[in-house]
Amino acid sequence: MDLTHKILAQEAPKALTEYPIVNIRELLADSSLFLTILHLKSSRQNMRIFIIHNYYQDPGGEDGVFHQEAQLLGKTHTVKTYSKKNKKGLKGLRDFLFYPYNIFNTRQVLREIAAFKPDVVHIHNLHYTFGPQLIQAIKKRGYPLVFTLHNFRLLCPSATLFQKGKVYKKSLKNGYPFQAVKDKVLDNSWFKTCWTAWTYYLHRQLGTFLKVDKYIVLSELTKRLLQGPPTHIPDQQISIKPNFIPQKYAAIGTEKSTPRGSDFLYIGRLTQEKGILKLMHHIKGTNLKLNIAGDGPLKGEITHLCKKHPDQFHYLGFQSKVQIAHLLKTCTALVFPSVWYEGMPLTSLEALSAGTPIIGSKLGVLQEMIKPGQTGLLFDPHSKNDTLNTLNKWLSLTEASKSIIGSNCLNEYREHYSEAINLQKLERIYKDVLKANKTKTHE
Repeated sequence: MDLTHKILAQEAPKALTEYPIVNIRELLADSSLFLTILHLKSSRQNMRIFIIHNYYQDPGGEDGVFHQEAQLLGKTHTVKTYSKKNKKGLKGLRDFLFYPYNIFNTRQVLREIAAFKPDVVHIHNLHYTFGPQLIQAIKKRGYPLVFTLHNFRLLCPSATLFQKGKVYKKSLKNGYPFQAVKDKVLDNSWFKTCWTAWTYYLHRQLGTFLKVDKYIVLSELTKRLLQGPPTHIPDQQISIKPNFIPQKYAAIGTEKSTPRGSDFLYIGRLTQEKGILKLMHHIKGTNLKLNIAGDGPLKGEITHLCKKHPDQFHYLGFQSKVQIAHLLKTCTALVFPSVWYEGMPLTSLEALSAGTPIIGSKLGVLQEMIKPGQTGLLFDPHSKNDTLNTLNKWLSLTEASKSIIGSNCLNEYREHYSEAINLQKLERIYKDVLKANKTKTHE
């Protein structure tokens, strides 16, 4: 068994003593591996963690993060997951109508929690089968509670802060969001927007969201927004913890380097907020080449542009994880032209783990993730000139400069987005919450 397999088999303490001194070089060459060993060697208290998640009707990135974190925590702690899925038809309508106070689903969850006797409860999504009342019920029974916010639903019924092609901030004020209802920001539906807005307005008035012991957010942007209207969450109740990429996918960055071409790469949903169609219109008719992987409602328009400019655009369709790994290793850079506030797209983390630079929008979390000149470049996705200038600037760099930036990307992944780092941050958050709850109990 080689060293990496020993780590994955949780035999790191043995690995340090069983392997000869020459393997120290291997440890130092891979900082994430070294941190994993140190982390596994350190003594830790086994925690009982109950994780709750509400699936949407269509799968999304939140589901992946929920599964990844549950599996990661399950390696060293006792974990139980409880989930439900939004339904269509009359059952879905019933659950949606009970969104403010779904006592039926809440009772089911509480029975499971009581039987498991967790040290901490961790919520990933409540929309809409569970609803915010579950927060009240969990805290009433004295369980420490952590809530990961994958979107902006606490701030706006849209959950995306995006409407009609632009960032939408009209809900970021105190009171009931009448303008958001008027604008039908949720699925272009007055009823859905109105009822969701009422649900969250009611629970803000009741102080439900202030009962959460710790919110986990993905960026400084989200933290700043939560601290302002309409939520006013105190600073001490918010922790920033990014998403991560599992070791089995991140390993693509440790393989022998592959020669890169001059084509840019886009991976993601083919939707308006992702900015892919705007990007194509900005660069069409130039010498810039773009490969596009993904699917979505804009597929027809995108394939039409690809047919009109076959020497410039190449549509690849949906790609598997293995295919994505190869594409990331052979492109010149990943382009993220989003025109909305991204959460923390896993594709960007996959790029960093592959040592692939990112050229992204000067907007939201991408501004925090991308360090211009170090891990990629930033551009204004609404400006044709800035888009063209930035992409051409990247191509004008020497291969040596690009290689250095690629190495920086891999280091960035190891230092901020690896499994070991993520586990450390999660455990620290749980322990802080447990400590704070014990202090309250003794007061």
